[in-house]
Amino acid sequence: MRWVERGPEPPGLLEYRLNLTQEWVDYYCHLTGDKPTAQWARFRDDLGHRFNHLCGYCERACDRQAEDSGRSATLDHFRPRSRFPKQTYEWTNWVFSCRRCNDRKQDKWPVEGFVDPCAPNCTEHPERFLDYDHVTGEVMPKSGISPDNCYKANRTINDLMLNDLDLRVARMNWIDQLTECLDKRPHSEWPAIFERFTNPSAEFGGITRMFLAQYHQPGH
Repeated sequence: MRWVERGPEPPGLLEYRLNLTQEWVDYYCHLTGDKPTAQWARFRDDLGHRFNHLCGYCERACDRQAEDSGRSATLDHFRPRSRFPKQTYEWTNWVFSCRRCNDRKQDKWPVEGFVDPCAPNCTEHPERFLDYDHVTGEVMPKSGISPDNCYKANRTINDLMLNDLDLRVARMNWIDQLTECLDKRPHSEWPAIFERFTNPSAEFGGITRMFLAQYHQPGH
């Protein structure tokens, strides 16, 4: 997971928020009316563009054409609309997500919440909570963080199943490509290699930054 600057909300969303939010509040809070029809799909591409069409949770590229696969593109409500219906059409509550992560997250919301890929405060950015084990390919809580933050990190990892075998293998393959490039190229070319593997459109850019922070430590 990496931090993403979501940017300003797209034109037209304010009208949706003003006109449609109350339907969700009535349905979930007052238990009145039928479940409203989702009207946020038209903003999915705008959101995907801000995320470079990478899942905000697992960092895999989403398939913009697929509608029914684990890698298909979806719009996730970071704070579930069933619990926070007033935020149903809040741009700041939307995360671009692959179908698999969205389905796994569902309506879960632990006491401490989840690690937010778009947290506005730098002290809440994903790299403050998460780290990478290059031996196993696993995402893990960052060492030295508070018990509450460790709990939040673990819930994010476990509830979204971010350490499934296919994800671990994909991360390790990505890091293997990086280390192979570094081993073969002179130090003068390393900055360009770092940029290639960490730029906003690269899969596993967040994982790469975590790995590089370890790579640059004494003894590595």
